[in-house]
Amino acid sequence: GLLDARAGTGGVLAINPAAGDIIQKDDLCGPVAAGVAIHDEIVFGGDEQGNVFAVDLRQGNTLWVKTAADLGLRGSPRIESRPLIIDAERVLFAFGEGLTPEEGGALVPLMQRTGLAAGRIAALPETVPYGMRRLSSPLLLGRGEVCVAAYDGTLYRWSAARGLSP
Repeated sequence: GLLDARAGTGGVLAINPAAGDIIQKDDLCGPVAAGVAIHDEIVFGGDEQGNVFAVDLRQGNTLWVKTAADLGLRGSPRIESRPLIIDAERVLFAFGEGLTPEEGGALVPLMQRTGLAAGRIAALPETVPYGMRRLSSPLLLGRGEVCVAAYDGTLYRWSAARGLSP
């Protein structure tokens, strides 16, 4: 089926493309931001308020929803990009700036089925100025390593074992 991450509505729809009927509808926290990722019939995404979620398309239910506070982040940083599937068990979310200078600029790895931490949160160094604490879409390099760029032009490498390094 087709998946419609309903921008502006805070929901996710699974649609039968042949008939056009709704297979599943999940109303979530707020308007879906930056797209979704799908792995093993699970949809991962985030909303404009910094909440992240997983929806199981097979079972027709929301597996989990985590707020920025649940994840140990300060304030309400925004989701910057589509989540990245790291491997069969983990998904990575990129958070950008929030409303104050100390918020945001972090990569958060979570277990796909539970939403529990799958490694430590990797925050941009405090030397990255406010206005530049936004992140590009993460790119999987292989072996669980990820590359991401900050808006100040610095390229970072992340892995669960080593954390974040320029």
